[in-house]
Amino acid sequence: MGFSNSKQLEICTGDIIPWLPAAVKLYLEHTERGETIRALARQKGVHASTVLRQVQKTEGRRDDPLVDNLLTQVARSWCDQKEDSLSWKGDASDPIDLGSENDVISKHATRVLRNLMKDSTLLAITKGVDTAVVLDMRDGDTPAQLCKAPREVAEILALREWISGTSSGAVSRYRITPSGRVALNRMMAKAEGRAVGFSETSQSFLGKSSSSAHKKANNTGRRSSGSETPIRVLARSRSAGQPYLNNRLIEAADRFQRDFALSQLETSQNSGWSGVMSGLRNTPKRSGSRADRMIDARQRIVDALNALGPELAEMAYGVCCLEKGMERMEAELKMPARSGKFMLRVALKYLERHYAAQGGDDHDLIY
Repeated sequence: MGFSNSKQLEICTGDIIPWLPAAVKLYLEHTERGETIRALARQKGVHASTVLRQVQKTEGRRDDPLVDNLLTQVARSWCDQKEDSLSWKGDASDPIDLGSENDVISKHATRVLRNLMKDSTLLAITKGVDTAVVLDMRDGDTPAQLCKAPREVAEILALREWISGTSSGAVSRYRITPSGRVALNRMMAKAEGRAVGFSETSQSFLGKSSSSAHKKANNTGRRSSGSETPIRVLARSRSAGQPYLNNRLIEAADRFQRDFALSQLETSQNSGWSGVMSGLRNTPKRSGSRADRMIDARQRIVDALNALGPELAEMAYGVCCLEKGMERMEAELKMPARSGKFMLRVALKYLERHYAAQGGDDHDLIY
Protein backbone atom coordinates (compact mmCIF):
# COMPACT_ATOMS: atom_id res chain seq x y z
CA MET A 1 0.00 0.00 0.00
CA GLY A 2 1.17 3.54 -0.63
CA PHE A 3 1.57 6.07 2.13
CA SER A 4 1.44 9.28 0.11
CA ASN A 5 -0.90 10.86 -2.35
CA SER A 6 1.85 13.18 -3.54
CA LYS A 7 2.50 13.50 -7.25
CA GLN A 8 6.11 12.69 -6.47
CA LEU A 9 7.24 9.09 -6.66
CA GLU A 10 5.04 7.16 -4.26
CA ILE A 11 6.65 5.74 -1.13
CA CYS A 12 5.26 2.33 -0.21
CA THR A 13 5.69 -0.11 2.65
CA GLY A 14 8.42 -2.00 0.82
CA ASP A 15 10.48 1.20 0.58
CA ILE A 16 10.16 1.90 4.32
CA ILE A 17 10.79 -1.54 5.82
CA PRO A 18 14.61 -1.53 5.25
CA TRP A 19 14.82 1.84 7.04
CA LEU A 20 13.26 0.53 10.25
CA PRO A 21 15.76 -0.08 13.08
CA ALA A 22 15.88 -3.62 14.46
CA ALA A 23 14.33 -2.45 17.75
CA VAL A 24 11.30 -1.15 15.87
CA LYS A 25 10.90 -4.42 13.98
CA LEU A 26 11.01 -6.30 17.27
CA TYR A 27 8.36 -3.95 18.62
CA LEU A 28 6.09 -4.61 15.63
CA GLU A 29 6.64 -8.35 15.85
CA HIS A 30 5.46 -8.18 19.47
CA THR A 31 2.54 -5.77 19.05
CA GLU A 32 1.25 -6.80 15.62
CA ARG A 33 2.18 -10.47 15.22
CA GLY A 34 1.70 -11.25 18.90
CA GLU A 35 5.16 -12.77 19.38
CA THR A 36 6.08 -13.03 23.06
CA ILE A 37 9.10 -11.25 24.49
CA ARG A 38 10.72 -14.58 25.38
CA ALA A 39 10.13 -15.99 21.90
CA LEU A 40 11.71 -12.94 20.27
CA ALA A 41 14.64 -13.14 22.67
CA ARG A 42 15.25 -16.78 21.71
CA GLN A 43 15.13 -15.95 18.00
CA LYS A 44 17.56 -13.07 18.41
CA GLY A 45 19.80 -14.90 20.87
CA VAL A 46 19.61 -12.30 23.65
CA HIS A 47 18.14 -12.07 27.14
CA ALA A 48 14.40 -11.35 27.37
CA SER A 49 15.08 -8.15 29.33
CA THR A 50 17.03 -6.78 26.35
CA VAL A 51 14.08 -7.23 24.02
CA LEU A 52 11.72 -5.81 26.66
CA ARG A 53 13.81 -2.64 26.94
CA GLN A 54 13.81 -2.19 23.15
CA VAL A 55 10.05 -2.66 23.00
CA GLN A 56 9.46 -0.23 25.86
CA LYS A 57 11.79 2.36 24.36
CA THR A 58 9.97 2.20 21.01
CA GLU A 59 6.60 2.53 22.74
CA GLY A 60 7.87 5.58 24.62
CA ARG A 61 8.97 7.23 21.39
CA ARG A 62 5.39 7.33 20.16
CA ASP A 63 5.04 10.64 21.99
CA ASP A 64 6.69 12.10 18.88
CA PRO A 65 3.84 12.65 16.36
CA LEU A 66 6.03 11.75 13.38
CA VAL A 67 7.17 8.49 14.96
CA ASP A 68 3.65 7.63 16.08
CA ASN A 69 2.16 8.23 12.64
CA LEU A 70 4.79 6.12 10.87
CA LEU A 71 4.39 3.22 13.27
CA THR A 72 0.62 3.40 12.92
CA GLN A 73 0.84 3.29 9.12
CA VAL A 74 3.39 0.45 9.02
CA ALA A 75 1.44 -1.57 11.59
CA ARG A 76 -1.59 -1.71 9.28
CA SER A 77 0.24 -3.97 6.84
CA TRP A 78 2.97 -5.47 9.06
CA CYS A 79 1.37 -8.89 9.24
CA ASP A 80 1.24 -9.01 5.43
CA GLN A 81 5.02 -8.67 5.16
CA LYS A 82 6.98 -11.81 4.33
CA GLU A 83 9.05 -12.86 7.30
CA ASP A 84 12.14 -13.41 5.16
CA SER A 85 12.00 -9.77 4.01
CA LEU A 86 11.96 -8.23 7.49
CA SER A 87 15.63 -8.87 8.37
CA TRP A 88 14.95 -7.86 11.95
CA LYS A 89 17.24 -10.48 13.44
CA GLY A 90 20.67 -9.25 14.40
CA ASP A 91 21.80 -5.66 13.95
CA ALA A 92 19.64 -2.93 12.52
CA SER A 93 19.58 -2.69 8.76
CA ASP A 94 21.42 0.46 7.77
CA PRO A 95 19.97 2.33 4.79
CA ILE A 96 23.33 3.96 4.21
CA ASP A 97 24.45 0.53 3.00
CA LEU A 98 21.12 -0.51 1.50
CA GLY A 99 20.46 2.76 -0.33
CA SER A 100 21.05 2.87 -4.07
CA GLU A 101 20.96 5.50 -6.77
CA ASN A 102 17.28 4.73 -7.34
CA ASP A 103 16.26 4.73 -3.66
CA VAL A 104 13.61 7.47 -3.35
CA ILE A 105 13.89 7.78 0.43
CA SER A 106 17.68 8.06 0.36
CA LYS A 107 17.54 10.92 -2.15
CA HIS A 108 14.97 12.83 -0.10
CA ALA A 109 16.77 12.15 3.19
CA THR A 110 20.11 13.36 1.86
CA ARG A 111 18.59 16.58 0.51
CA VAL A 112 16.70 17.32 3.74
CA LEU A 113 19.68 16.65 6.01
CA ARG A 114 21.98 18.77 3.83
CA ASN A 115 19.63 21.72 4.15
CA LEU A 116 19.37 21.21 7.92
CA MET A 117 23.14 21.44 8.43
CA LYS A 118 23.05 25.18 9.08
CA ASP A 119 22.13 26.34 12.59
CA SER A 120 19.46 28.69 11.26
CA THR A 121 17.38 25.96 9.60
CA LEU A 122 14.60 23.70 10.82
CA LEU A 123 12.10 21.23 9.41
CA ALA A 124 8.45 22.13 9.93
CA ILE A 125 5.42 19.94 9.33
CA THR A 126 1.75 20.59 10.06
CA LYS A 127 -0.64 17.93 11.33
CA GLY A 128 -2.64 16.41 8.48
CA VAL A 129 -0.30 17.78 5.78
CA ASP A 130 1.57 15.33 3.53
CA THR A 131 4.64 17.52 2.96
CA ALA A 132 7.43 18.61 5.30
CA VAL A 133 9.28 21.87 4.63
CA VAL A 134 12.84 22.92 5.52
CA LEU A 135 13.00 26.61 6.40
CA ASP A 136 15.87 29.04 6.91
CA MET A 137 14.92 31.22 9.87
CA ARG A 138 17.68 33.83 9.54
CA ASP A 139 15.21 36.45 8.30
CA GLY A 140 13.06 36.15 11.41
CA ASP A 141 9.40 36.56 10.50
CA THR A 142 9.98 35.84 6.81
CA PRO A 143 11.71 32.41 6.71
CA ALA A 144 12.99 31.19 3.36
CA GLN A 145 11.84 27.79 2.10
CA LEU A 146 14.83 25.62 1.16
CA CYS A 147 13.23 22.31 0.16
CA LYS A 148 10.23 20.02 0.58
CA ALA A 149 9.94 16.29 1.23
CA PRO A 150 7.13 13.75 1.63
CA ARG A 151 5.87 13.37 5.18
CA GLU A 152 7.10 9.75 5.26
CA VAL A 153 10.70 10.91 4.83
CA ALA A 154 10.43 13.25 7.82
CA GLU A 155 8.90 10.40 9.81
CA ILE A 156 11.78 8.07 8.96
CA LEU A 157 14.34 10.72 9.94
CA ALA A 158 12.58 11.18 13.28
CA LEU A 159 12.28 7.42 13.83
CA ARG A 160 16.02 6.95 13.27
CA GLU A 161 16.70 9.95 15.57
CA TRP A 162 18.44 11.90 12.82
CA ILE A 163 16.16 14.82 13.60
CA SER A 164 14.52 15.79 16.89
CA GLY A 165 12.11 18.49 17.89
CA THR A 166 8.95 19.62 19.61
CA SER A 167 5.30 20.21 18.74
CA SER A 168 3.43 23.45 19.32
CA GLY A 169 -0.23 23.19 18.43
CA ALA A 170 -0.62 21.67 14.99
CA VAL A 171 2.97 22.41 13.90
CA SER A 172 6.03 20.30 14.74
CA ARG A 173 9.55 21.69 14.36
CA TYR A 174 12.69 19.58 14.07
CA ARG A 175 16.45 20.15 13.81
CA ILE A 176 19.26 17.83 12.76
CA THR A 177 20.91 15.77 15.52
CA PRO A 178 24.59 14.76 15.83
CA SER A 179 23.70 11.26 14.59
CA GLY A 180 21.94 12.89 11.64
CA ARG A 181 25.15 14.70 10.73
CA VAL A 182 27.07 11.42 10.84
CA ALA A 183 24.43 9.73 8.68
CA LEU A 184 24.60 12.56 6.14
CA ASN A 185 28.40 12.27 5.94
CA ARG A 186 28.13 8.59 5.14
CA MET A 187 25.32 8.88 2.62
CA MET A 188 27.12 11.67 0.76
CA ALA A 189 30.40 9.77 0.75
CA LYS A 190 28.64 6.65 -0.54
CA ALA A 191 26.97 8.67 -3.29
CA GLU A 192 30.32 10.19 -4.24
CA GLY A 193 31.92 6.74 -4.24
CA ARG A 194 29.32 5.54 -6.73
CA ALA A 195 29.87 8.63 -8.86
CA VAL A 196 33.62 8.08 -9.18
CA GLY A 197 33.35 4.30 -9.48
CA PHE A 198 35.15 3.43 -6.25
CA SER A 199 32.18 2.17 -4.24
CA GLU A 200 33.82 -1.07 -3.16
CA THR A 201 37.02 0.65 -2.07
CA SER A 202 35.15 3.24 -0.05
CA GLN A 203 32.85 0.91 1.83
CA SER A 204 35.34 0.16 4.57
CA PHE A 205 34.98 3.80 5.57
CA LEU A 206 31.19 3.81 5.27
CA GLY A 207 30.33 1.28 7.93
CA LYS A 208 29.81 -1.71 5.62
CA SER A 209 28.96 -4.82 7.65
CA SER A 210 31.39 -7.34 6.23
CA SER A 211 34.20 -9.38 7.72
CA SER A 212 36.84 -7.47 5.77
CA ALA A 213 35.42 -4.14 6.86
CA HIS A 214 35.33 -5.21 10.50
CA LYS A 215 38.88 -6.48 10.24
CA LYS A 216 40.04 -3.19 8.77
CA ALA A 217 38.14 -1.27 11.45
CA ASN A 218 39.91 -3.26 14.14
CA ASN A 219 43.28 -2.72 12.50
CA THR A 220 42.84 1.04 12.48
CA GLY A 221 41.33 1.21 15.95
CA ARG A 222 38.08 2.64 14.63
CA ARG A 223 34.79 2.36 16.48
CA SER A 224 32.32 -0.43 15.76
CA SER A 225 29.31 0.30 13.56
CA GLY A 226 26.51 2.03 15.43
CA SER A 227 28.63 3.50 18.24
CA GLU A 228 29.34 7.20 18.61
CA THR A 229 32.44 8.81 17.17
CA PRO A 230 35.00 10.37 19.56
CA ILE A 231 33.97 13.79 18.22
CA ARG A 232 30.32 13.16 19.15
CA VAL A 233 31.31 12.01 22.63
CA LEU A 234 33.32 15.18 23.20
CA ALA A 235 30.51 17.28 21.71
CA ARG A 236 28.29 16.19 24.61
CA SER A 237 30.92 17.16 27.20
CA ARG A 238 30.66 20.52 28.89
CA SER A 239 33.26 22.90 30.28
CA ALA A 240 32.26 25.80 32.55
CA GLY A 241 28.65 25.23 31.52
CA GLN A 242 29.43 25.46 27.79
CA PRO A 243 29.82 22.66 25.21
CA TYR A 244 33.45 21.54 25.08
CA LEU A 245 33.27 21.62 21.25
CA ASN A 246 31.05 24.30 19.71
CA ASN A 247 29.12 23.80 16.47
CA ARG A 248 31.82 25.44 14.33
CA LEU A 249 34.46 23.02 15.59
CA ILE A 250 32.15 20.04 15.03
CA GLU A 251 31.42 21.22 11.48
CA ALA A 252 35.17 21.54 10.81
CA ALA A 253 35.70 17.96 12.04
CA ASP A 254 32.79 16.77 9.87
CA ARG A 255 34.25 18.48 6.81
CA PHE A 256 37.67 16.93 7.43
CA GLN A 257 36.15 13.46 7.92
CA ARG A 258 34.02 13.76 4.80
CA ASP A 259 37.03 14.62 2.64
CA PHE A 260 38.75 11.54 4.06
CA ALA A 261 35.79 9.35 3.08
CA LEU A 262 35.72 10.85 -0.41
CA SER A 263 39.49 10.52 -0.87
CA GLN A 264 39.44 6.69 -0.81
CA LEU A 265 42.70 6.61 1.17
CA GLU A 266 43.67 3.13 2.37
CA THR A 267 45.30 2.93 5.80
CA SER A 268 46.23 0.15 8.19
CA GLN A 269 47.52 -0.11 11.72
CA ASN A 270 51.02 -0.83 10.49
CA SER A 271 51.22 1.98 7.95
CA GLY A 272 51.66 4.69 10.60
CA TRP A 273 51.75 8.38 9.87
CA SER A 274 54.37 7.92 7.16
CA GLY A 275 52.00 5.53 5.38
CA VAL A 276 49.25 8.14 5.37
CA MET A 277 51.56 10.77 3.92
CA SER A 278 52.87 8.27 1.36
CA GLY A 279 49.32 7.57 0.20
CA LEU A 280 48.73 11.28 -0.26
CA ARG A 281 51.99 11.74 -2.15
CA ASN A 282 51.07 8.89 -4.51
CA THR A 283 47.81 10.54 -5.55
CA PRO A 284 47.53 10.50 -9.38
CA LYS A 285 47.16 13.72 -11.34
CA ARG A 286 43.82 15.02 -12.58
CA SER A 287 42.88 13.50 -15.91
CA GLY A 288 39.49 15.01 -16.66
CA SER A 289 37.71 11.85 -15.53
CA ARG A 290 35.17 11.22 -12.79
CA ALA A 291 38.06 10.14 -10.54
CA ASP A 292 39.08 13.82 -10.33
CA ARG A 293 36.62 14.21 -7.45
CA MET A 294 38.60 11.74 -5.38
CA ILE A 295 41.81 13.54 -6.31
CA ASP A 296 40.29 16.90 -5.29
CA ALA A 297 39.32 15.45 -1.91
CA ARG A 298 42.89 14.29 -1.34
CA GLN A 299 44.20 17.74 -2.17
CA ARG A 300 41.80 19.27 0.35
CA ILE A 301 43.19 16.87 2.97
CA VAL A 302 46.76 17.90 2.10
CA ASP A 303 45.80 21.58 2.41
CA ALA A 304 44.15 20.95 5.78
CA LEU A 305 47.15 18.99 7.10
CA ASN A 306 49.49 21.76 5.99
CA ALA A 307 47.32 24.29 7.83
CA LEU A 308 47.48 22.15 10.98
CA GLY A 309 51.20 21.55 10.91
CA PRO A 310 52.87 18.24 11.87
CA GLU A 311 52.30 18.72 15.63
CA LEU A 312 48.48 18.84 15.33
CA ALA A 313 47.87 16.98 12.06
CA GLU A 314 48.33 13.46 13.40
CA MET A 315 45.93 14.07 16.30
CA ALA A 316 43.21 15.56 14.07
CA TYR A 317 43.62 12.87 11.43
CA GLY A 318 43.53 10.02 13.94
CA VAL A 319 40.41 11.24 15.75
CA CYS A 320 38.38 12.85 12.95
CA CYS A 321 39.21 10.48 10.08
CA LEU A 322 40.19 7.16 11.67
CA GLU A 323 37.83 7.72 14.64
CA LYS A 324 40.40 6.59 17.20
CA GLY A 325 39.55 7.24 20.84
CA MET A 326 41.37 9.72 23.05
CA GLU A 327 43.13 7.08 25.14
CA ARG A 328 44.55 5.37 22.06
CA MET A 329 45.73 8.66 20.54
CA GLU A 330 47.39 9.69 23.81
CA ALA A 331 49.21 6.35 23.91
CA GLU A 332 50.31 6.53 20.26
CA LEU A 333 51.53 10.13 20.61
CA LYS A 334 53.06 9.47 24.07
CA MET A 335 50.96 12.20 25.66
CA PRO A 336 49.99 12.56 29.33
CA ALA A 337 46.63 11.00 30.24
CA ARG A 338 43.57 13.22 29.64
CA SER A 339 45.59 15.77 27.68
CA GLY A 340 44.50 14.62 24.21
CA LYS A 341 41.17 16.44 24.17
CA PHE A 342 42.91 19.77 24.75
CA MET A 343 45.26 19.16 21.83
CA LEU A 344 42.32 18.08 19.68
CA ARG A 345 40.36 21.25 20.41
CA VAL A 346 43.35 23.35 19.42
CA ALA A 347 43.65 21.34 16.19
CA LEU A 348 39.96 21.87 15.40
CA LYS A 349 40.34 25.60 15.92
CA TYR A 350 43.11 25.59 13.33
CA LEU A 351 40.86 23.58 10.99
CA GLU A 352 37.98 25.99 11.56
CA ARG A 353 40.13 28.98 10.57
CA HIS A 354 41.48 27.10 7.55
CA TYR A 355 38.00 26.24 6.23
CA ALA A 356 36.72 29.74 6.93
CA ALA A 357 39.52 31.09 4.73
CA GLN A 358 38.71 28.55 2.00
CA GLY A 359 35.03 29.50 1.89
CA GLY A 360 32.20 27.24 0.78
CA ASP A 361 29.93 25.00 2.82
CA ASP A 362 31.03 21.63 4.12
CA HIS A 363 27.85 20.04 2.80
CA ASP A 364 28.32 21.27 -0.76
CA LEU A 365 31.11 18.85 -1.66
CA ILE A 366 28.91 16.63 -3.83
CA TYR A 367 28.53 18.09 -7.29
